[in-house]
Formats: sequence, C-alpha cells, structure tokens
Amino acid sequence: MFRRAHTVFFCCLFFGIGILDVQSQEVRYTLYNETNGLHHSAINDIGRDSSGYFWLATEKGLVRFDGRNFIDVAPDMPHFRYAEIVKLKLAGNSLYIIYRDSGCVVMNLADFHFRKISGQSVSDIAVLSPETQIILLRNGMMLKHQSGRITQKKKYYAEKEGLLQLHRGSLLASLPANGLFVIDTTDLTPKRKLSVFPEGYFESFSEWNDHLYFITNGKLKLLDRDLDSIDVRMPDVSEVDKASYISRISTDLAFLIYNNKKIIAFRGQDTSTIPLPALINFELKNIWVQDSSNLLVGTNQGLVHLRIGTDATSTLNDNIDNQTNIIRIRRKIMEDEDHTLYLFGNPYTYTYKGDGLPEKLTDRKSSMYDAVRVGEEFYAATEGMGLIRFKKGNSRIESIDFPPLHQKGQYISINYDKSRKVILVGGEDLLIEYNPEFQTARHIPLPVQTGLVRCILHDSIRGRFWLGTEGGVICFNNDMSVMTSFDNKPGELTGRNTGSLFLRKDGKLWVGHENGVDLISLDVMKVTGSLPQSIFVNPKVVSMLEDDMGRMWMGTYSGIVGYDPATGSFNRLGKANRLLNIEFNYKSALKMSNGKLIFGGLNGYDVVDPGKINFSRKDETGIFTGMYRFIDEDTVFRHFTGDPGPISFNTEDEFLRIYISSKNMLKAVNHTYEYNIDGGQWNSISGPSYINIFKLDPGIYSINVRAFDEFGSLISFPKLQIEAKVPFLKSRLFLLLLTLTAFIFLFLFVFVLMRSSLHEQKLKERISMDLHDEVGTMLTRALYVARSDETSAGNSRLINYLNESLFSLRAYINTMNYTTFTFRKLTDEIKEMVNALLNMTGVKHEVTEKCDGDYQIKGELFRDIRLCLYEIISNTLKHSRAGNISIYVTAHNHVLTIFTRDDGVLKDVAALGQKGNGMKNLRKRVTKHHGTIEFNTPKQGSGLGIKMRFPL
Repeated sequence: MFRRAHTVFFCCLFFGIGILDVQSQEVRYTLYNETNGLHHSAINDIGRDSSGYFWLATEKGLVRFDGRNFIDVAPDMPHFRYAEIVKLKLAGNSLYIIYRDSGCVVMNLADFHFRKISGQSVSDIAVLSPETQIILLRNGMMLKHQSGRITQKKKYYAEKEGLLQLHRGSLLASLPANGLFVIDTTDLTPKRKLSVFPEGYFESFSEWNDHLYFITNGKLKLLDRDLDSIDVRMPDVSEVDKASYISRISTDLAFLIYNNKKIIAFRGQDTSTIPLPALINFELKNIWVQDSSNLLVGTNQGLVHLRIGTDATSTLNDNIDNQTNIIRIRRKIMEDEDHTLYLFGNPYTYTYKGDGLPEKLTDRKSSMYDAVRVGEEFYAATEGMGLIRFKKGNSRIESIDFPPLHQKGQYISINYDKSRKVILVGGEDLLIEYNPEFQTARHIPLPVQTGLVRCILHDSIRGRFWLGTEGGVICFNNDMSVMTSFDNKPGELTGRNTGSLFLRKDGKLWVGHENGVDLISLDVMKVTGSLPQSIFVNPKVVSMLEDDMGRMWMGTYSGIVGYDPATGSFNRLGKANRLLNIEFNYKSALKMSNGKLIFGGLNGYDVVDPGKINFSRKDETGIFTGMYRFIDEDTVFRHFTGDPGPISFNTEDEFLRIYISSKNMLKAVNHTYEYNIDGGQWNSISGPSYINIFKLDPGIYSINVRAFDEFGSLISFPKLQIEAKVPFLKSRLFLLLLTLTAFIFLFLFVFVLMRSSLHEQKLKERISMDLHDEVGTMLTRALYVARSDETSAGNSRLINYLNESLFSLRAYINTMNYTTFTFRKLTDEIKEMVNALLNMTGVKHEVTEKCDGDYQIKGELFRDIRLCLYEIISNTLKHSRAGNISIYVTAHNHVLTIFTRDDGVLKDVAALGQKGNGMKNLRKRVTKHHGTIEFNTPKQGSGLGIKMRFPL
C-alpha cells in the first residue's frame, strides 16, 4: 500500500501543479571561454562548496569560479598538475577530484592542500567520513581507503565505468552490464542486488531532498524508500531523445539535458525547451542549478550561465514611419479605460492597444506636447498649433481660437480644473484660463521673469494650483492669485528650471529640476529637503511617477531612477537593464492601470514593472575572493573564505593581484566594480575583477572597493588594509637607524674635537703662564741687569737681543690663548706697540686704519704681523736715520694690507740686498701666510716703503 501511494505521489511531481512556460520568458546567457577569462574548453563537472565558490572539472585541471574570475588551482604533483578531470565530489571541507587516467586526489578547501588518494584509474569514489573512502577502480576493483591506507579489496566484473552513490546510509554501486548493488561498507561485499536492473548502463545519479534520481539507457528513474525504482514519465519528448543529465531544484521543477544537445525544463505535464540559438555544435555535459532563474551549464566549448525569467523592463517601439528625415519626439502619455495608450508627440500622435503596432491618430502633422481629457474629448497643448481638441474614436482635430488663445500659439502645458470646469494652458511667460462650456478665455497674471510654464498641477484638497516654470515654482490659490513662489535661492530650491511636479499623499510636493528633486511641505509651505545627489547620474529630472508600493520613479537625462522614501534605498535603471533610452523627455511618463510604468525617451518607450525590482538587497555585499602573490618567477595563490585581514608584501620584489566579486556570485556578472587607494580617485574595473598592487611607497594603505548592481544600488565591501614593506637594508627604519648612528658618530667626533680643543687651550694657557712667569721674568731681570751694568762690553747689543726676545715672547703668549682677533684689536695692538717703541726716540709716528667689513684675523697671522712690524721699526731706528714713520693698515675685499713709510736716507731698494736675518725672517713670515711683500723708495727724495698683503 505504501509503495503504491508513494508511486502516485512522485508521479504528481511531474504531472501535477502549475504550468512552466520557459519559452514565454526571457532567456539570456553568458558564455565564458578564452575571451573572458576561462582558458579551458571542456567543463566535465561542476560543484559548489559551502562558501559559495564554484569548482569546474576541465580537460586541463581544476578551476575555481567566483562569478567574475577563473583561477586555475593545480596540485604540486606533476602527475596530476595538468591532467583532465572528469568528476568532482564535495564532502564537508574537502573536494575529491577524479582524473581521467591519473587517479584521485583530495583538496582541503581551507588551505588548498592536496593529498593523493590513488594513483590508479578511478571510476568513482564515495566518502563515508573524512578518514574513510570507498574507491571503485576502472578495472572493477573496489577498495576501502582508511586513514591513508587500503584496508579492504573486492574484485567485481567491469565492462564499463561504474558509479558509486551514498543514499540514506546505503552505498549503491552501479556496475554496467552487471547490475545495481547495495554494498556492505565493512567488507565491500554485495548485500543486495536490485533485480529490476539486470543489465543496462547507469549514466548518472542525482540526489535531491532525500530522493535519488538516476538515468539509465536514456531513461529517467526514481528510487523509493525501499530502493525500488519508479519510471518517471516524460511527456511530449521524442522517442529519439535520450536523457543524459538531470538537476531538480524543487518539488515541481527540474531541468534535463537530452542527447547532450538541448535543455528541457519541466513541471507537471508541461515541458519547455530553453532556447540556445547561438550555441552551435555545443555538447551540453552537465547543469548546476541555483534557482529557477540561474543555471550553469558545462559544455565542450566553455561554461554557460543561463538567466531565465521575464525582465523587469520591456520596450515599446513607435519608430514605424519610413520617412527617415522625420525626428520622432515623444511627449504626454495617456491611457483610456479600454487600456488604449495615447502617445502624444511630434510629428504624429499614436494610439496603441497592446496587440500590434502603434497607429496614427491622424495623418495631420502636429506637435502635441501635453493633453487632458474632458468627458469624451481630448484637449492638447501644441507647439505652433495653439490649443486643439478631438473626440475619442475620431481623428478630426479642431483648433480653439478664442482670444487670448491663438491658432498658432506655443503651448506646452495643460491642466483641467474639475471643480471650476476650466482648462489652464501654459506657455512662454503666459498662463491662459479657458472655459469650454462658455467658450471664454482670459490671461492669468504671472510674476516677472516666469519664463516657460512647463507643468501645471492642481491640489484639489487645498484648493491650490502649482506651476513649474523656468524660473522656479509658483503657487496660486483657487482664485488664481499668486500665493507664494519658490526660486533658486539659499533655503529654497536647489534648481530653478522645473521639469516635473508630483503631489504625494503625505503632503509633500516633489519638484524635479535640473539639479535633482526638492521637497516642499504643503503644511508649512517651505522647502524641507532634497533627494541625495548620489542617486542620480545626471540629476536633470523631466518626469515623476509613484508606483503601487509608494516608491517614486524619475525619468532623467541619464536613465530612470527609482527611490523609496520610506527606506532611502534606490535603483538606477540604464543600459544594463536593457533600456531603450538613456535620455528621457518632459511629460512622457505614465503609470498604467496594470501598475507598470512607461517612460518616453529619444529612441522609444521603456516599460518598467516595479514589482519585479527589489529595493532591499541586503545580501548583495562584495567579497575579496583570493590573491595571487607574484615573487620573481614564483606564483602563490591564497584562497579567501572570509575577511582576508591585513595583507603585507615586499614592494621591491613582489606584486599582488587581489580578486573581488559579490556574495551572490551568479549575479556578479551584472555588477560594475571600482576601487581607490586611501580615498583617492575611483578606478573602474572591467572584465575579470582584480586589483593589481605594486610599487607602493613603504607604508600602510587602505584599499576601498565598491560595486553597483544592475539597478545602480551600491554594493559595499569591507576595507582592505595593505602594508607595503621593503627589505630591512632599504627600509625607512634602517635609514633612520643609519642616520641616527651617523649623528651619534658626528656628535662623538665633535665632542672629541671640542674636548681636544679644550685640552689644547688649557695646555696653551699653562705654557703661556709658565713662559710668562718663569722665562719672561728671567729675561726681564737679565735686561734690567744689562741696562744697569755700564761697564759690560757689548752692552747695547745684549740689551737689543733681550728686548727682541721679550717682545717675541710676549707676542707669542698674547696669541697663544686666542684663535682669532678682530681688525680693531689688530690696529689697537699696532698703535700700542709703535708708541712703546718710538715715544722715547724722538721719531714722529702715525698709524692710520681703514676697513670695509667685520673681518676676523687668525692668531698666528696676528702674531707674525706684530713681529714683522717690530722688525721693520727696529731696522728703521738702527739704519735709516728717519725722523718720521707712517703706518697704514687697511682691510678691503678680504685682503689685509699693511704699508709702512719712513723718510730715512735710503734711496734705492737694491742697497737692501738679501743679507741679514731680519730681511729673511720678514719674507718668511709673509710667505707663510700666502702673502706678498714689496719694497720701494720715492722717485724723488729718500726713505723706504714696505707693503705687505695678506688674504683674509
């Protein structure tokens, strides 16, 4: 009884509830091959791990797919590295990989560590636990692999490759031409042979929701709880069509591959072939199904991502005229009670019933900008034909010519006041009120510089009229007197050229203009806010609509923007959403009776189904999926399963390639990605999504990534921290330490020099003190004795020698303690010395000094100048018989000049000769300081002039 009921239940899965009509839905697909990153052809198997990554078994190895990027993952075992993979099996955190001829390995999904399971040709593997696996070899040998070694063997007859499948705690072994067996996992002996399969080729198993489907000889079967089979009827399938692969996703929906050529979706008795018109000569191998809308198909020419389902957008093309010189302009859209659309515009207005092509309302050319319906008549504001009207179902157009209305008037806005039964018509700096019943018209006064009146809105609850103009927004009371106006001023509107007005039930007036949308509270009559600029690409808003969920939709000069006032979330529709237009037109928008929205633009009409667009996509987050580290010839890949944390690299020798995608990986194909470094300029990423990081200056950087989905909503990423390092010998720390060491050595060098200089100074002071106190005292006493002893022979020469010795000693002592002297100090010393030597001799003397700067004179030069002058004055006194001596000391242009002149008896410098130690010493002292010395006598008269020059 149970088996019979169970059989009926499973038959209902395929013949029961619901109808699936795939062919009536949009089917789009992306083919991944060498052109977009997949460098392999044959996709033999597809698996998905718990982190959401897809794994592809290809003819050249294992590939990881994150929705945007294909990464080759190869074991460090040459025998397996580029071998063909035929099957993948996921068990926990391990991926078992079966190669066509090489054997089997297992990869740890956390660290990509590979371990060899078998080197023989493997047909299939069943994983009992992380430590225990059952292996079926191609030669029919069944092995029990436990903790890295083989513990059991059992030989079975093998004609073709067999299959293993764990189902409800039982191990099933499919041995083609031999049967289907239940295997005892302890000793690998057959516990039971399923007699309903005496022979046949078992091509594939597929387990779903505790049910096991399998395909044998092209037929689809199902195992019940007793492991008996049920034939699954597949209606409307040709007898020549053989099933080769199945993937079930729900109780009543499955996808089958037939003959490796076509995909059939079926639910109940309904079957539909998924059209794949461009996939010519493709062999379809397998399917991985995420949901009813997203399928991955492995083929012999790449990976195919199928997207099934009616799009949220569609188009209505009204370019039906053959006159290529006519430019179609779309304006007001209206819907009749029979759902006929009136597509007003230039040069023709069309009607569209939804079951064919648009039809001209009339063959008469006219530019109908805006329109209203009054009873059975339509009134239209035109550009160049004034105000016109026509009756429903009648193509006859009638002009209204009641002054101030004019048959050739330029009118672009119109509104009907039901309470007063009057029509308001707007144009350039004008507003006209027309009464159709009494056929009267009058001007309504407008403020100065109103400009074009582009839209008119009637607030029937508050009895007000709102005008959207080129100069801003104007509010009239019910008597058409101006109440207030809003201009582009601080605290008012952020734009002035108003393109659209919309009054919401919450008492907010939405004002669309060239800079976005402002909100006016009708309770306080003030601008209370604006929509964020970030939701717009081009903020010029030309139309606004509200959908059934209270969300606002805006036609702009760059797509359609949907905004939810309750949550602040938004969607941007553009070319990625298959819009016909990017730039939309004023007035050209309508919410239809079926809840869909239609917008007219440059190229036709776009229809939006708001119910199919999700405004809350919290699961849409970005992720970092992995990283290549390139080091010279070596390449290391790191797999990310969560937050990668801080990443460091050697900026001198390495560069990084960081891969990014979205958490919902099969939607990532429609997402656009951007990144910047430390908040700099955003850089877009196209194709495979990765960021190259190289040649950064040492430091820590923040990599900021963002993405936008196909609706323009932001997909956020966590911040990624990158630390760029250099080798220690090139690092800033090393340079800092090196600089610090250099400063320390410099400090020590200066310290030693200063200490040595101080020691030298103290030594000089001690020597000078000793010379002064001992040698000086002895010479002074000797001089005193020589002067007082008048009987000593040669007394005058002794006195002279002693005087010279004392002067030299004092000059030495005087300069020993000082390293430099000023020019003033030099001249003072010279004056004091000249006075001391000449005051008692009766020789007149004069010292003149002149200086053009604050020069410093070294102590040794200072001493030798004093000794030279002492020698000159002594010789003058001894030999010249001069009555006058003049000394000139000048410092000019860093040259010190000392010139002495006497009026002695010398008439020719040749008479000086080269004899005498005094003259020799004089020249030596001058030459020692790189100076020059010159001797001369006057052309007339006598006397000696000596000029000494020293560089300063």
